[in-house]
Amino acid sequence: MRVPVLFFFSFLCVAVWTACGGDHSGHAEHQKAQTPRTYTDSLYASVWEAHDAVMPKMGKIRMAQKTAARLLDSLNQTWLTRGLAEPSGVTAWKRSLQGLIDQLNYADYAMDRWMTEFNIDSAQQPGEARRPYLESEKVKVEKVKESILRSLSQADSLFAAIK
Repeated sequence: MRVPVLFFFSFLCVAVWTACGGDHSGHAEHQKAQTPRTYTDSLYASVWEAHDAVMPKMGKIRMAQKTAARLLDSLNQTWLTRGLAEPSGVTAWKRSLQGLIDQLNYADYAMDRWMTEFNIDSAQQPGEARRPYLESEKVKVEKVKESILRSLSQADSLFAAIK
């Protein structure tokens, strides 16, 4: 029974490494320190700059998801186990935590979806042919970046208020 778990864990590690850190065609291309020569080269670099600015924060997103879920579960259990009516302040905290969980889940989903749907072949078309694709990807990745940064800011504020 340990072999399937070990195999799954190994597969998961390789998949994550390949998606964000492996030296595979496309992703490694954006990491080359070249001065963009055209507007589309700048656009391509800009798309990856937005991605690279928030990709390292995905671990923090997942930790905040767990923390918020744990706090919400704790609040739920506190009042359920005692059989008491929940004070309105607790209800407000629970709503805040649930809203935060929803924001964090969306940020996590948005990054995964953008990375899955990004078509490196379309981004590497020659010349101006790639411009419309990169312009639309720039808009998408900026929304992902905004969602990640906003949800982490909200998590920091809410967790600070609890301490």
